[in-house]
Amino acid sequence: MTPISETVQAALYFANPESRLNNQFDIAYNAMFREIKEQDRHRGNPPLAAAARILAEEVERLREELNNN
Repeated sequence: MTPISETVQAALYFANPESRLNNQFDIAYNAMFREIKEQDRHRGNPPLAAAARILAEEVERLREELNNN
């Protein structure tokens, strides 16, 4: 199985409200701003929308990978 990417790790961290007190949140926040796409800009919280999209894409990738093994 392919390890999760740094972007997915950042999305996981960003989406976890308890992480907001940790300095790693700043790294995740900056990573999510770099990942914002046009579809995310029209949502209420673009960085969180980007995190949700990235995590959904990762779930699909993992499902596909599990189905092929």
